[in-house]
Amino acid sequence: MELDITDFATTKCAADYHASVAEIGEGAGKRTWQAAVECRHMFVTRENRQEFVNHFKGYGAWSEGEINDWPDTELNALVIQEISGQIREFSDNPVASWDWDDYQRQCEAGQIQGLLFKAGDEIYCTFDM
Repeated sequence: MELDITDFATTKCAADYHASVAEIGEGAGKRTWQAAVECRHMFVTRENRQEFVNHFKGYGAWSEGEINDWPDTELNALVIQEISGQIREFSDNPVASWDWDDYQRQCEAGQIQGLLFKAGDEIYCTFDM
């Protein structure tokens, strides 16, 4: 699934949702999780929920049943953390200033996963199912 993340990527600070103890101190996981739960960008819909369930089930950390028991806000928080991690994997600079050619080179060299792409003025994140 290709998810349009343009508004989120251009208006939010990915480090608010995906940061380490080394960056923001003790409780980093709890704080970034809470921020993601409270984020108003809702990516999970009735139409795509199962696709996200399948994606995160593939991590092997949770069963499909466990994920299905999560409220949409928690599944959405995990989506936000995934997107934020993908953004930060390349740069903490605003996405609008990115060198997308360099991003592509790093993807091709295997230096980053490369789940983000730009099409025109829109930015997408790919969620494999």
